[in-house]
Amino acid sequence: MGDRTAASRQRTLTVANGLTGFRVVLGVVAGPLFFTRGLEWVALSLWAAAVVLDGMDGWVARRFAQESRLGAFLDPAADKLVMTVVYGAMAIRAGSIVVWFLFALIFARDALVTAHRLKCYVEGGSFAAADALGKLKTFLQGAGALALLSYACYVDNGFSFASSTAVALFTGVGVLSCVSGARYLMVGWGRRVRRE
Repeated sequence: MGDRTAASRQRTLTVANGLTGFRVVLGVVAGPLFFTRGLEWVALSLWAAAVVLDGMDGWVARRFAQESRLGAFLDPAADKLVMTVVYGAMAIRAGSIVVWFLFALIFARDALVTAHRLKCYVEGGSFAAADALGKLKTFLQGAGALALLSYACYVDNGFSFASSTAVALFTGVGVLSCVSGARYLMVGWGRRVRRE
């Protein structure tokens, strides 16, 4: 029993999972800094580092045989938490009902998918892998927000997050969120039905 517990702890305490946790800290700390005049560049730097770490933790897990069920759950959950903080910050700065509606749509999708994945994790079931649309959604979220925030920070200090460009980004992410979320939940539900 002791050996099994030690082995389980060893799979949990990995560099890959540590990078995922650090990414969450960077993303969460960046959120409030977007509202601190003169420190927007710090927020942007922290969030850019979080985006880079998103690619690194999976690579480290595969390269050094540190893949685990916990890591498979934490990685996408961390993505959703970091993106929620940053997109929430942009929605607050936009002060637009349209942007808020789109943000709520994205948040609801991510909350549903994360709740489903948590249920699978607790019950010991397998997760449905992210499909191409889900990966495209995550890429668009990260790259789009990074581009908008960089523009607002370094080019146009008065950039409005209620502008047509920001609304287009939120709309694109919102549509991809709904479609990929529905597909993810259908695949997960199908697996559950087949297992029962």
